[in-house]
Amino acid sequence: MLRFIYHGDYDDEREQKNHAATDLPHETKVETESCKYEISKILDNPPQEPGRPLWNKDALRVTIEVFVIADHHHLHTLMGRAAKKFEEVVGRLWKTASFAQSIKLFYDSQISELYRRPIRNVIIKAIVNNAPVLLKEKTFQNILSHYGDLAMEVLWTVVKVEDK
Repeated sequence: MLRFIYHGDYDDEREQKNHAATDLPHETKVETESCKYEISKILDNPPQEPGRPLWNKDALRVTIEVFVIADHHHLHTLMGRAAKKFEEVVGRLWKTASFAQSIKLFYDSQISELYRRPIRNVIIKAIVNNAPVLLKEKTFQNILSHYGDLAMEVLWTVVKVEDK
């Protein structure tokens, strides 16, 4: 929270690319970059530009934790930043266990409906866009069974999308 207060942002545990390779001889730099590219291809992560965040599966959970804490302390600007960060990473991390954890954490929190809406919309959109994959997972089926209001909103959204 202090980092947000002083810098306008917080650490969602996405790592920054290591700049140590810039001090290496040219041959080593080329080899290192080539190796990083190959590893990123294997892991299905695009090579990152310097200073760009690397994807970390815990970013969704951390962002919801920050959102809940910000709500508790009435830090609406921080809540807005957390909602924006959640939207930034959910498109990439919806396949991870962190997505299910973040949904549980979010829906179990006592945040008022007024402040929940931005993240709820992002969660619903991610579920609707990826329903064929998500609905095959037992964990996700349990989430929809447990959080009936989420299941209803997903269903309503699917019906609206099909009507268009």
